[in-house]
Amino acid sequence: KLMEEEYYDNMPPNEGQYSNMPPPEEELPEEERFFKDFTNQDIDNHDPSLGKDLIKIYEEEVPFEIRKEDEEISNSGTFESLLCKILTSDDINKAPHTTIEIACDKDLFFYYSSDVNAELFENLKNTQKLTCNFDSFSDLLIDFFDSCIKDTKKYLAVFTLNKEGNAKMELFENLEHKFGELIALDFKPVSDDIIRQQISYRYNAMRATNDIVEKRIQIVNDVLKDMDPQLIFEVKKDTSKVKAET
Repeated sequence: KLMEEEYYDNMPPNEGQYSNMPPPEEELPEEERFFKDFTNQDIDNHDPSLGKDLIKIYEEEVPFEIRKEDEEISNSGTFESLLCKILTSDDINKAPHTTIEIACDKDLFFYYSSDVNAELFENLKNTQKLTCNFDSFSDLLIDFFDSCIKDTKKYLAVFTLNKEGNAKMELFENLEHKFGELIALDFKPVSDDIIRQQISYRYNAMRATNDIVEKRIQIVNDVLKDMDPQLIFEVKKDTSKVKAET
């Protein structure tokens, strides 16, 4: 027993019976601490779209055809990738609702929203022959948006602006002989205050993301310098060529 105690007393730290335990966080190397912090970045939680009772379940850029009122399907409008968000309520004490937001990176003042509660959904279900229930309405929208992203020949998303400043989103399926409407939702522009909040959030989120990327690049550079200085030289040379070409 005495020999066994002397054996463990003389062992290096983090070996023996404690070898599987992670080192204390303060002892992590700087680059490992940074990558740990990077994975815990929570920029998204600062999105002004997230109210007290809303959670974001979807955010993707979807190809849209933007039209003005009275334009027909056969007349092409302007094609843009619009940022689509789907948010749902998570407060059991409030009536459930789904909010859809559509924005454009090329025009920071292009920001529209549509709010659908259970009563409005029942009206949509009856008039547009929807086959889902309100609980799966957000899943249906996600499937439609993803289809528009993956198969632009078969699915078409149209965002029509009217003279009053409102808009209508329509998602179509190409049935070869005609376009079948999958769903149509009315949208209204958000307030100027929300637009200002969104512009500030998107600017700060982009800055924070760029800072994170730059730090990660610097860490990779430092590691390559120690492991293979010639390789980092080649990487920088190739990077310079790409910048010159662009």
